[in-house]
Amino acid sequence: MADAERASQPQHRMAPVNLTDYPSLVRIWQQCGRDTETLRTTFVWEALRRATQVRAYRTPTGQVIGFLITSGERLEVVCVAPAYQGQGVGAQMLHFAREQLGAREVQLDSLPPGLWDFLSTQGMRPATGARHLPLPQPRASQVSL
Repeated sequence: MADAERASQPQHRMAPVNLTDYPSLVRIWQQCGRDTETLRTTFVWEALRRATQVRAYRTPTGQVIGFLITSGERLEVVCVAPAYQGQGVGAQMLHFAREQLGAREVQLDSLPPGLWDFLSTQGMRPATGARHLPLPQPRASQVSL
């Protein structure tokens, strides 16, 4: 394809997520096989609570085909719809996360098998420290029954 022809084609883009996008995010998450009750309640929702950025990867028609969640320098979630995996979408999303959002690290214990190999080739490093700070536990003198 000639450069002029390629330049005239509409491009995919990263964009902030709006409320109408959330059903698409859930659908993509489920398609990726990550729809266990544990992940839903303790992983994605915690990531959203801590998020500094939630971005969707959109086709030229606006269809959401991937998303990522960051918290400071940490990439919390990256997910690409299976129909678009292996086409460079994830690499483009990670480039955006690094260059535009400052994401540099990922928590290894939360990754599906094989994903670290891909992330490390895209410039990500293992996160150090706890995923998030534990909630303070009340002392027995503070608990009333």
